[in-house]
Amino acid sequence: MLAVLPLVITAGCRSTHTQGPLDPALAAFAPADSLLLAGFHVQELMASPVYRKLAAQKGFPRFTGLAGQTGFDPERDVKELTAAYNGQDTVLIARGTFQVRIPESAPKTEYKGYTLYGNAESAFVLVDGRTALAGTPPGVRAAIDRSRQGGGGPDLLRYAQALPAASQIWAVGDNRLAAKVPQTGNLANLRNFFDPLEYFSLVAEVGESLHATLTGNFRTEADAQNLTVAAKGILGLGRLSIPENQSDLARLYDAVSVEQRQRSIKVEASVPADLVDKALALLGGR
Repeated sequence: MLAVLPLVITAGCRSTHTQGPLDPALAAFAPADSLLLAGFHVQELMASPVYRKLAAQKGFPRFTGLAGQTGFDPERDVKELTAAYNGQDTVLIARGTFQVRIPESAPKTEYKGYTLYGNAESAFVLVDGRTALAGTPPGVRAAIDRSRQGGGGPDLLRYAQALPAASQIWAVGDNRLAAKVPQTGNLANLRNFFDPLEYFSLVAEVGESLHATLTGNFRTEADAQNLTVAAKGILGLGRLSIPENQSDLARLYDAVSVEQRQRSIKVEASVPADLVDKALALLGGR
């Protein structure tokens, strides 16, 4: 059960912010050198028609057993989730209402007045009745230290603050992620994106339809132009390779647009409700 808790705590929902989708109180736990920040308003996602259809098709696991054992139900109790990655550790920062009953036999350690539950690989801590942290033990301890030192949030926070506050799914990162891309294999192609990149942002809204926007800001206008040409080429080749009997897949390609504005690229996907059903069916068939 303890091995599951750090994972199931990764459900989240909305809080009210004046700037961007990230609550500054949660940002204070993120490493100052974070390469990537991401957030989820999962209660809204779970309430969306798209999620319900996926759950019906894929049979997503429920947490009723966990709720009975611990009093903690992620689908009910978690109000917001932020993930911060600094190249070594990932820390999950959850906001909600936590009244967890931890068994007395659970492995635990004390750290600066907080109780960490877990093992050498993963741990979680209830900071208070509204905030919980999960991740590797070094990452969780560093998050506690960061908050106690009065940190104002990582450098990436300024990019997150520029995003719409109502974003159900959001992420920001910068070119330091290039060092984490494999040198070989298919993923190595991502270096073409990250090497000339300054920073990127992603926002997505899920309801009856899907709408997502990926924006990349590059060092030079030439870099942005090269990536724009490459992205449009990939989309064009992909659409040409679609079998004649899969016209719905062609509509999915048509739902994606690529636009360059000086040093920035915007990739936008707007999938209408009727196409969402077909896309889910295609994914389910595969």
